[in-house]
Amino acid sequence: MPTTPRRDATAPLGQRFNLFAECVLVGLVVTLACLPLVTWVGGVAAGCRWLRRYLDGGRGGVRSFAADLRAVLPGTLGIALAGAGVLALVALDVAVATSGIPGGAPLAAVLGLLVVPLLLSQLRAAATWELGVPWWVQWRAALVRTVTDPVGSALLLAAVVLVVVAAWQLLPLVVPALGCLTMAALAVERRAAARA
Repeated sequence: MPTTPRRDATAPLGQRFNLFAECVLVGLVVTLACLPLVTWVGGVAAGCRWLRRYLDGGRGGVRSFAADLRAVLPGTLGIALAGAGVLALVALDVAVATSGIPGGAPLAAVLGLLVVPLLLSQLRAAATWELGVPWWVQWRAALVRTVTDPVGSALLLAAVVLVVVAAWQLLPLVVPALGCLTMAALAVERRAAARA
């Protein structure tokens, strides 16, 4: 009979939940950083940097998150505003398309799908953000990875859908869900880097 490896039952309970606890804490600070809406990319980027430090054995924390957020916001505000403008334009187009014109429903679905690569590439850029590299350069590279790594993009899209479902079911679940989304973005990028 094959034996399966057993977890160390003597390990403290806190050690087993450290990563989840970090994700929840990151979710809290990312949620607070995202409240102005146009700062969501910067908040996720700073959260990913926190989790990257944690996974690499470094120390994170609210102070380092705040410093990272201050560093990333100038570069991400422009792209976040442009993304908000595109989203508003697509929402207007969808509203017009579903107002009763023939073929409006398929057109609305296509317009809605146009937003997906923009969202996924911004999440992927946030997961790999580094100080000193212009945000536009990182975003363009992330856009290429979004197209060339469809499995990673599908995994990240599933994480986005889960955040939306969690928020729809119970709004306070957004906090841990955003932490898990931040971790998912980081995991997708680490997966892509390992495969390259």
